[in-house]
Amino acid sequence: MEQSDVVISKKQAQIFARAIYKNVSAYIQTHQEEYEQFLLEQKGNDAHEENQSSY
Repeated sequence: MEQSDVVISKKQAQIFARAIYKNVSAYIQTHQEEYEQFLLEQKGNDAHEENQSSY
């Protein structure tokens, strides 16, 4: 199956972005502790990756 390019207008892109933001924002508000834990894990992963990089 061939993948075709999809072209949307700026207004359609904004509507799509707002819908995504609205859902993510609602999830974060509902699962605040889980989100904070995720952020801590990501911060730890970033520090670990910095220590593992080669010079």
